[in-house]
Amino acid sequence: MTKIAVRAGVVAVSAGLLALLCAGCIPVAGGAGESSGPTGASSPSAEATPDDDELLDFSFAGGADLAGKVRLVEWAVPLAREDRFAVLSPDNGNGSWSFTDTANQCRLTFFQGALSDVPTGADDRTSTDAVLLTVFGANDPNVTAEVIAQYTEDASVPLWGVDGSVDVRVFGGSAADGASQADVARRFAALGTDLYLSVSCPGGGQDAFAELQELIAGQLIAIAAHPAE
Repeated sequence: MTKIAVRAGVVAVSAGLLALLCAGCIPVAGGAGESSGPTGASSPSAEATPDDDELLDFSFAGGADLAGKVRLVEWAVPLAREDRFAVLSPDNGNGSWSFTDTANQCRLTFFQGALSDVPTGADDRTSTDAVLLTVFGANDPNVTAEVIAQYTEDASVPLWGVDGSVDVRVFGGSAADGASQADVARRFAALGTDLYLSVSCPGGGQDAFAELQELIAGQLIAIAAHPAE
């Protein structure tokens, strides 16, 4: 598993970067897809991943080849079955919902759907950076394309139900009061889908990057891929 170690490069970013990701600040394109909430909140979907015989490539470079093979990608959230995590806000119908980690009061805000006004890059990696720039840049003008390029790092999130992982990008930082935020994004340009997770933690407690690493290492979050019919 890729170790997330971005924070050292961005601890001095402004507090404005810590604005919470929410339905009101994400520009959502009309028709965000067929998602109806997080996979794995009750029981895993029987078709959560493509057939084992067809090994699909969920790397950034392989994203262009998913069209016609995968009809839907979405968050899987096994953490929803853990007593430690409480629903903060249910799915709002636009693909956004959130949990609170009651052990440390970190907030986990998920989004899945299609973000509007985000340019598509040469591959899913550059397209994902454009998603991060759109979200962060809307809250802090100091977060430019150059800042995203310099301080964002590659990581991976497990595939739900089978061996494998999905390439993602991670960006965030800390404020003077110790509050921290770590955001994970992946744009599947060929599928017209964006996945976004914002982890924000109050000062004096758990660090958001440590929280994110724990979620990934413990497979409390994953990405589910539904095969094309």
